[in-house]
Amino acid sequence: MTEPVLSKEGQEILGSVLNMTPPILKEARKKKILRILSLLMCEQGVKEAGRELLIEALRMALSELHSPILDGLEDPAKFKRLASDWKYDLETYYSV
Repeated sequence: MTEPVLSKEGQEILGSVLNMTPPILKEARKKKILRILSLLMCEQGVKEAGRELLIEALRMALSELHSPILDGLEDPAKFKRLASDWKYDLETYYSV
């Protein structure tokens, strides 16, 4: 299997996710993510995977425990608001 072509942003995201992975699982997890990404690219007829497609592949490949990390990659501003702003802002506290 040839590795799918990733945009620069996609390479950074994949690298950051793999850096959070224990070394013993890194290679298997990378293969799984790239295989799913390759299938998604083939299905959509895309030659280069960008941010959105990679995050979709990550959601399929990783367990639900990784959901907060992927939410942070998808929309950093919303993630920051949900993760920390509720501690300091009463309006945000009641909206969560």
